[in-house]
Amino acid sequence: MKSNTMIMKKTIKLISNFTDIKKSNIKAETKLKEELGLTSFDFASLIFEFEEVFSIKFENWDELNKLVTIQDIVDLIVKYSLIKKSDDSEKK
Repeated sequence: MKSNTMIMKKTIKLISNFTDIKKSNIKAETKLKEELGLTSFDFASLIFEFEEVFSIKFENWDELNKLVTIQDIVDLIVKYSLIKKSDDSEKK
């Protein structure tokens, strides 16, 4: 299981690469739309990127629509990583 710190760093790196905003300017409390200027299309593209990078599958788009900050994304990635880990261990 990846640590929250590692997930945060990787999330910030992905967002930085996607937006061309320096990693040092992206913090846990950074707002996705207001501060990063993400459009709905940008956000959807990033979600698919997170799914691929973290080997998870977001299943509830209502949850995704409630994300406001980078920390919200990290918390949701952690949640889905735990669900995936639980599902994987049940299959063994």
